[in-house]
Amino acid sequence: MKHWNLLFLVIIFFSCSKQLSNSDERPPIEIGEFVNDWEYRFFLEEPNQNAFKMWIPEGVSPRAILVLSTGGANDGRYLADDEKWQAYATKERLAIIGTYVRSTTSEASFNLIYALDKICKRNTIEEVSKLPILINGFSHGGVFSYQFSLQYPDRTLAFSNIKGSMSPSSTASPPGLLIVGDKDLASRNTTIKNTFLSLRSQGSIVCYAADPNGYHSVDDKTNDLVRSFFTAILKKRLVNSKIVTIDETSLYLGNVSTFKSYPHSSYPEDKTTASCLIDEDFTTDWMNFVK
Repeated sequence: MKHWNLLFLVIIFFSCSKQLSNSDERPPIEIGEFVNDWEYRFFLEEPNQNAFKMWIPEGVSPRAILVLSTGGANDGRYLADDEKWQAYATKERLAIIGTYVRSTTSEASFNLIYALDKICKRNTIEEVSKLPILINGFSHGGVFSYQFSLQYPDRTLAFSNIKGSMSPSSTASPPGLLIVGDKDLASRNTTIKNTFLSLRSQGSIVCYAADPNGYHSVDDKTNDLVRSFFTAILKKRLVNSKIVTIDETSLYLGNVSTFKSYPHSSYPEDKTTASCLIDEDFTTDWMNFVK
C-alpha cells in the first residue's frame, strides 16, 4: 500500500510540474495592432506614437521599399496614397510605406522593421519584408531617414533628408541626399552642411543640394530631385537584387559654391567637399535645382 501511495504522489508531482511548465509558455505580448491588412500601429502612449501603412502597385513584384515620412512628427501615412509617389513606385517597381513617426528615431527605426515584417506576413508576401530600403523624409522625417540609415546600413540603399537638422555621425553612412533651403533657418542649414562635410570626410557618398528660393517646406521641385536621386541609386547600387558598393570614382562631383560639375577624376578642388552626383541624368537635375 505504501508503494502505491508513493507512486500516486510521484504522478501528481510530475502532472503539476507539467502544468506549471505549460503555463509558462504564454503567447508573446502584442505591442501593436492592425488597422487593416496593410496598416499597423503600435500601442504607445502620447507623444510616442508610430504607425506604418504599405502600398504595392497592382501587378508589380517590388524590388525595393520606398519609405516616406513627413515633418513636425505628424502622421505621414497618407504619403502611401500620394498619386505622384505611387506613379514613381509603379515605374520603379517599389513598395511604399507611409510612416507616422512621433517617437525617438531609434525606436521608430526598430518599429518600422517590425511593422514591415508583420504586414508582409499577414499578406503572405514575406519576401518583400527582406527587400532593401530607400528612405526619404522632410524635417523630423528627414532626421528619421538619416538615423534609420545609420541604424540599419545593410538594409538601406540610400536615404534623403529634406531640411531636417542632423548631427554628424562618427561613422560613414549609406549614400544620401541632403537638401536645404537658402531661406530656411541659417542654424539649420549650417548643421546640415556640417554633417554633409563630416560624412564626405569619412568617405560617404553624399550629395548636398541648396534650393536658392527654398523655405522650410517641401514641394514638387524638391520631391522631383529626390526621385531623380533614387532612380540613379537604383541603377548603380541594386544589381541582380543585391546591394552593391558604389565606386566613388565612377561618379560626377559638384562644387557646392560654383555649382559646376566634373567627372570625378578631373575635379579641380578638394573632393571631400564636393557633392556626389550619381550619374549624368542626376547631375543635370542637381544643377537645375541649385541654380
